[in-house]
Amino acid sequence: MRFLKDSTLFYNDTTEISKFPEYINDYKIGNRSPIEWVVDQYKDWKSEEHPTYVIELIKKLITVTKKSIDLIKEINEMYKG
Repeated sequence: MRFLKDSTLFYNDTTEISKFPEYINDYKIGNRSPIEWVVDQYKDWKSEEHPTYVIELIKKLITVTKKSIDLIKEINEMYKG
C-alpha cells in the first residue's frame, strides 16, 4: 500500500483509491496526515476475515479530518481579535 502526494492510494494490486478531498493533506498530526500514518502502519496488512478494514478506517479518517479542520477554523474565528 502506498499513498502518493496527488492523493492516490494504491491499496493492493487490484484496488486504487483516488479523488480524495483536497483538504486531506492539510491536517497534520506531527508531520504526517492521518492517511499517511495509516499507510505507514498498515502497509503490509492483510486479513482474510476483514479485507476492507483499512479502507473503512480511511473513510472514517476523512470524516474526522474534515470535522477537525472545521472545528479549528471555528475556534480561530471565535478568538480572532
